[in-house]
Amino acid sequence: MEKLSFKDMVSSLVKRNPQEQQIFLNIPNMTLLESHTLPSVGRLVKERNDIVKQCLDALGMVVASTVPSLLEYLVIFNN
Repeated sequence: MEKLSFKDMVSSLVKRNPQEQQIFLNIPNMTLLESHTLPSVGRLVKERNDIVKQCLDALGMVVASTVPSLLEYLVIFNN
């Protein structure tokens, strides 16, 4: 991608209609956002195994604490 001087960017921005100006301004904003977001995504990918393990452990605890009372309810309900 060709680098433009600040003067060239401003002059081309001023010459455009409002919709083109907005598009032109969104490009650097998206680039800045991506530069901050990608390292976070990379960190999450590296930590996903720990996150998945924590979620599965929590699910196991919920199931383990729910099943006995559910079984007790079913036994009472069927009698």
